[in-house]
Amino acid sequence: KGRIAFWNEAARRIFGYDEPEARGKKLHELIVPQQYRVDFEKRMDVVGEAVEGPVIGQTLELAGLRKDGKEIVTEHSISGVSIDRNWHTICIVRDVTERKQFEERIRHLANYDSLTGLPNRMLFYDRLSQAINLAQRNRHELALLYLDLDRFKSVNDTRGHDAGDEVLKAAADRIQVQVRESDTVARVGGDEFAVILPKIVGTQDAAIVAGKIIDSLCSSFPPSDPAHGRIEIGASIGIAVFPTDGEDIDALVKAADAAMYKAKQSGNSLCFCAA
Repeated sequence: KGRIAFWNEAARRIFGYDEPEARGKKLHELIVPQQYRVDFEKRMDVVGEAVEGPVIGQTLELAGLRKDGKEIVTEHSISGVSIDRNWHTICIVRDVTERKQFEERIRHLANYDSLTGLPNRMLFYDRLSQAINLAQRNRHELALLYLDLDRFKSVNDTRGHDAGDEVLKAAADRIQVQVRESDTVARVGGDEFAVILPKIVGTQDAAIVAGKIIDSLCSSFPPSDPAHGRIEIGASIGIAVFPTDGEDIDALVKAADAAMYKAKQSGNSLCFCAA
């Protein structure tokens, strides 16, 4: 009938309920948030419909709720067994919260830059691929901005790498402020960033964003050591537009990189890919 007949010490540690509190109640009342209850009960019913045991059941992962309201991640192995001609459903529950947190941490490290928290080169290429596919399907333009910080090497040389790291983090924050939520800002190298504008009406849109980014990075940065003066850098940005400057990832990146190199000759400037 789906009601708890036995609740061991491990279950008490996981969910915070003593056995007298748990016994007689339906399992989903104690451990499954509302949005998962329907699916959980259906799976329990499938096992419960069996007439002979032991029966190998199903394993599913659910968000569980402790008695104190804390949400955890639980793995449930559900099976059925006949004991003294009475049919029982056995649910073995594991608290896999730490494992899931570890897996999420690994995924984050694989896709995001550890210093700035921005998407790294691998995730950047994935986002750019998605943006190109969407632009092809909907027949609109997108822009790729390649950005290199000016005079950044001198910051590392004269102020040290700790100061350089602080500038990189602050620069990342300033760039993100200038773009839309739907845009992607990534760190693709030491002091190189990339910005994907997945939908633009024309090249002027990209130029406006690039200009705002340059202006924000030309404003001085506070020193990590108050004894030193403020830090002055800048930015050079190369812009490539899909599909004019390239219809695939490699072509667009190559075009944006070439345009950035040209902009770098002047410094604090933006440059479109040469026709």
